[in-house]
Amino acid sequence: AGLAHPRLDEAKARALVLKQQREAALASKQEAEKRLVEEQRRKKLAEAEEARRQKREEAKKNLEAAIEGGDLTTLKACLGNAKATDLVDHEPDFIHSAEATVQEWENAETSLESALASGDLQQLEDAVVQAEAAKLQCKSLEDARAAVEELKKSLSDAEEARRQEELQRRLAEKALQSQREREERQRLLREAAEAERQRQLALKQQLQQAEEAGDIDELTQMLKQAEAEGLP
Repeated sequence: AGLAHPRLDEAKARALVLKQQREAALASKQEAEKRLVEEQRRKKLAEAEEARRQKREEAKKNLEAAIEGGDLTTLKACLGNAKATDLVDHEPDFIHSAEATVQEWENAETSLESALASGDLQQLEDAVVQAEAAKLQCKSLEDARAAVEELKKSLSDAEEARRQEELQRRLAEKALQSQREREERQRLLREAAEAERQRQLALKQQLQQAEEAGDIDELTQMLKQAEAEGLP
């Protein structure tokens, strides 16, 4: 009986050690499981963040390409996709810039359509400049460019027609003026010839009168005057 107590104590001690070992093993296992769960959680978070980063970068890349491409419909679609990502949180200025570009392109396209409807050359040219400055590419811009060229050609043709008409008018005026000047010269020549004829006739009459009167001195003087003036 006296020997039983030490063995009992020893058994209890061994049992206590085993219990402590089991508790330590369990704690170690739980700690390992906890670390594993935490690692898996961090891995999933990292994977999710990487997925968001890739989506964000892809959305930004597509949005930049849409802005470069100049198509309003594509830009709106890409902007909507970008807003569905966290790009708006990471780069809000870029999103705001894209939104401003959408508004600018919408205004430019509206101006183009209004100018096309008006058919006014200056309005069309202003709308084309506005759209080109905004780097917008659309059918309305192509139509507006074609309309500008057509209107310029029409105006050029009309200006040429007016120039030719003005040239013909000036030529006609010049021809009329030349005719008037020619007629005036002919009239003056006729008047001069008539005056000369009348003068010669008067001188002949004076000669005849002097001859009939028998005034030799007067006749001599008249003959000299007639010869001097070349009177036949």
